[in-house]
Amino acid sequence: MIPFTPALIATRPVLLELLSGSTSSIVVAGAFSDIESKLQLTVVVAAALPGLMKFDLLFWWAGVLWGHRIVQMLAQRSKHAAAFAGQAERRGSRFAGPAVLLSAFLPVPSPLVYAAAGWAGLRLIPFIILDVIGSAAWAASLAVLGYLLGTRGVAAANLVSHYALATIAGLILIALAPHARHALHARRTSSARSRAARQR
Repeated sequence: MIPFTPALIATRPVLLELLSGSTSSIVVAGAFSDIESKLQLTVVVAAALPGLMKFDLLFWWAGVLWGHRIVQMLAQRSKHAAAFAGQAERRGSRFAGPAVLLSAFLPVPSPLVYAAAGWAGLRLIPFIILDVIGSAAWAASLAVLGYLLGTRGVAAANLVSHYALATIAGLILIALAPHARHALHARRTSSARSRAARQR
């Protein structure tokens, strides 16, 4: 969704949040709701849910299928995440329910929370209900922040839209440069070896 962000964030933030669920799109949509009376905060919150939740069920299912292995894999990069995984293992589904409800506000990656919930035995329907409530609370917090920003939020969105495409293009070039250099070096090395083999 990154290439579409500059085009949509200042003109169709609700569509962007529907597709991506990004924090910036929800805040900007909330800011637009202060400017355009037709756009209500409830619409902003509802539109954010599909984008916010699009992969949650897959992580829960991964926890059900692979249990401790997937939780351990997701938790290995952070002390907070490792501590959370330990709590989930000790306390089970009683811990998983509140964790899913508060997942957006916790200092651990949300995919870890959802995988741990599946592993701990939280059933599908309670998981979905708690995930919807938690995601709606997070979206409402961001939308209200945007609403309070008002015209300043809209101005920031226009600024991001204006400069983001060039910034994204620059970042892509920077990210691809090492790979291109490595590929060029590998090709030159291969050519040199081929020439040396022919000369022998």
